[in-house]
Amino acid sequence: TAATSMRVRPDKAQALLEEVAEGSKPPPWHSARELEAREHQRVPVVSFCRGIDELLEGGAKPGKVLEVCGGPGAGKTQLLLQLCVDATIPQQFCGAGGTSVFIDADGSFAPSRCAQLAREVAKHVHRLARKKPEHQQAASSYSEDACLDAIHVYRALDHSGVVRALAQASKIPNLKLLVVDSVAAHLRTFEGDPGERIRI
Repeated sequence: TAATSMRVRPDKAQALLEEVAEGSKPPPWHSARELEAREHQRVPVVSFCRGIDELLEGGAKPGKVLEVCGGPGAGKTQLLLQLCVDATIPQQFCGAGGTSVFIDADGSFAPSRCAQLAREVAKHVHRLARKKPEHQQAASSYSEDACLDAIHVYRALDHSGVVRALAQASKIPNLKLLVVDSVAAHLRTFEGDPGERIRI
């Protein structure tokens, strides 16, 4: 058999076949009511900035694509860094209380800026907790370090790296926000077949 010629144990080959079969199943059908109810259960990623939240109509919605466009220096990466930090805000403070992924396709991720944003958000959470004693326990475990630990960064050096990172991101627990900065970065310099570029 093919498994024997490739020196793969039969049980391992069977497990791989089952994994491929599971991944190739068509998605299930859902009623519009189910989808609408599920959408309302998802907690959006909100910031502590009313202007940003109003612009995003209540925050970045989990399970939805948000495309951020603008010229160089417009603040696109800053907004995405802010949202990555905001995804970690505890639920007691109307946050999503989860983790985020930043796939850095063009070298734009700035760790020091991310740390600065995390520090300010953590300070704000602690200020809010002083006004609401019932939330002090949630605030006590939230810090700049806890926030930064919940942001996972992957430096993608080419378009296949972006695809690999997207596949791996699904394994990160409690993922609330996934950022690709930027989707077009590697396509701008892609020198292969134009048809392949379109497929990517």
